Parts: sequence; C-alpha cells; structure tokens
Amino acid sequence: MVHNSDCSYSANVNYTISTTAGTPAGTYPVTFNASGSGCTSTTSAQLTVYAVPTVNLQCKSTAAGFSECPISISSGGAVILNWSSADATSCTATGPASWAGTKAASGTQTISNVTANSIFGLSCTGPGGTSPVDNFDVRILSVDLIAVPSSGTAPLNNVNLTATASGTSTGTYRYFFD
Repeated sequence: MVHNSDCSYSANVNYTISTTAGTPAGTYPVTFNASGSGCTSTTSAQLTVYAVPTVNLQCKSTAAGFSECPISISSGGAVILNWSSADATSCTATGPASWAGTKAASGTQTISNVTANSIFGLSCTGPGGTSPVDNFDVRILSVDLIAVPSSGTAPLNNVNLTATASGTSTGTYRYFFD
C-alpha cells in the first residue's frame, strides 16, 4: 500500500467485483485507488475467477451404447447413467428415488427395474457456482394390440389387429403370434 505520509486513516472496505459472462477463469491483477482531502492510497490484489462447472450426463440401456436423450426401454428394464463434469467438486441428482441425491463429480450408476417414464437430472457445484441441470429422458416403450373380433373359434379368419406403440423408438417392430 502506498499513501501520502501526511495522512492518517483507517478503513475497512468491502469490494464487490463483477465479471461478465464468458470471462475466462484465471487470476487477474486488480488495483484499488482512493483519494480525497489531499490523501491518496493505492493497493493491489489478485482476483481469482473460477469457471462455472459443466456437466455431461449420458445414458444407455443395457443393450445399447451411451447416447444423449431420450432413450426408450421396456418396462422393468435397466438404464446405465454415466456422467462427467469439469470444474466441479460435487453433483446433485434429481429424478427417481433410486437416482436422486449427492453424487461424485463423475461416475456410473445402473438403475434397475424402471417402470415409468422418468427424467434423470444432474447439476454440479464448484468454486465458480452451479452448472445448469443436464436432463436425460427415459421412456417406457409399450405396444397395445387390439383384435377385432377379440374371440371366436378356430380357425379365426378376418381378424383386424391394431397396434398402438407408445414411447419413442426407432427401428423395426416385429409381432409374433403363438
């Protein structure tokens, strides 16, 4: 601190420094100047800017590779969640009870017996704040089949079958009758 030797002062000052969005993480020199009544004061400090954490949550069924959302599984199936983060010290999961709670900054977890459409969310916290939530949708794929007429005697001819698929899936649907 440099000051005019003819001045005597004592100050306890709190400074609030705002950075703009996108300010790169790092350490920056800051100089504070104060003057008045013939007195001047200059002091220097270092300002540390921390990056806001980022998180990447991916999911897969037991039969597929990791992907972005959404995915579809059969009721009672399992999903494997894989996540990583940067500039984070801990993470918080939201969604089904089997997933929700405190998580490490990276990891893998298998969720078994998924029976309802679910949204798995994850946000991470670090010195720079809290990341936005990364959500992952898991949808239950089901097919309802209606036969008209629904009963009769063998052989059953001229039956109309209507299939209604729900959930989201890609690929070929095959129906087998026993």
